[in-house]
Amino acid sequence: VKPSLDGDDTLEDVLNWLGGSYGNEVLDKIRGTRREWCLCDLNRFPILPLDVEKHGKKTLQYLGLFPSGKLGVRLSDDAWRDRKEGSDTSGGFGIHGSARGLGAASRSMLH
Repeated sequence: VKPSLDGDDTLEDVLNWLGGSYGNEVLDKIRGTRREWCLCDLNRFPILPLDVEKHGKKTLQYLGLFPSGKLGVRLSDDAWRDRKEGSDTSGGFGIHGSARGLGAASRSMLH
């Protein structure tokens, strides 16, 4: 299922769409303190998990997900799930690639 989103929609808008389409259980697994699942940018290599708490208010344009972003929900890697403030900010995922699109934040800003 593909939602129709605009560049000024936020990551929170995507989460609201997910909750409305698939139920609050999905959101609880993404947002919960255990972070069992993560929302990922599938157009980046390696796949970039997005911190939905930190970036919920940011636009899809800023996050480099518009106009051709591809998001997916994946089981969280142990390093991502167990990440604590002040620890390795990559969450076990290497920092590769660059921002896509005009006005998009650099990849290092998304952690």
